[in-house]
Amino acid sequence: MLRAALLLLLLALAAYYGEATVKCVDPSISQPDYCCNGIVANLEYSDTCECNRDWNGKECTCNGIVLKNACHSCMVHLPGSNKWDLDNFAESELFGNCKDCVDRCREDIKKGMCVDFQAKFFQEHYTTGEVYESLCTHDALKKKLFSKTTPLEIKRALYAKPVMDKKGFKDTRFDWKIPGFR
Repeated sequence: MLRAALLLLLLALAAYYGEATVKCVDPSISQPDYCCNGIVANLEYSDTCECNRDWNGKECTCNGIVLKNACHSCMVHLPGSNKWDLDNFAESELFGNCKDCVDRCREDIKKGMCVDFQAKFFQEHYTTGEVYESLCTHDALKKKLFSKTTPLEIKRALYAKPVMDKKGFKDTRFDWKIPGFR
């Protein structure tokens, strides 16, 4: 009986500490104002450690850093990154490369330090289908490039300004005015 009660207590504590939420109604004094837009969580910062004070160190590292940026490097394979000569690579091949990269990335994450958090994170953050279907899009790339929380070094690794190819053609479909780029 005591063993069952102890087990229930441990499960309740795990559920309490495992459910991190940004508290916008009656937030603690230590929660930064930018965590909320009125009474709803600010999605730009909802996965940050500052806005989820109930996360422990490992949850903060995994949810706030590792998983939040997981597989985003695969977007470099998109035609919109302007890193590929489209005379040598078909756009469908580049999208396929992005999908393969995301698949490999997900497998690597399942073996790493965030194994306990990855399934829930991907389920909650990629609700419309497979992860690659959300990440391997030009909209996702553009959102990442224009995000205030993406470091400039990451933006530069994912994107290059379009240049003329050897035939003198400049593809301007992805000529975005990204903050910090010259």
